[in-house]
Amino acid sequence: MVEIKRRKTDRRTLYTIRVIKDAFIKLVKEELYSKVTITQICREADITRSTFYLHFTSITDVLNAVLDDALFLVQDSTTGLDTDDNYSLIILIRTNL
Repeated sequence: MVEIKRRKTDRRTLYTIRVIKDAFIKLVKEELYSKVTITQICREADITRSTFYLHFTSITDVLNAVLDDALFLVQDSTTGLDTDDNYSLIILIRTNL
């Protein structure tokens, strides 16, 4: 596995990671996980492939990041956020694998 250099986490980096994850979630809701491509994610997020690869190594890497976020929110009941949507997302992704 290729090791990614960890970049300083500034606002732009956080924004880019968020739009990649959001694009991934949108696409997985529309079609099977196995049909989603990096090209689709990049188009939906309005980023280049090189920007994608600055932050993630593969679609599976994005999936893991999204699941980590969702599981963190489900486990952290003190956030006051609605965790039902996150749990539903986990179930949706698992059924599409």
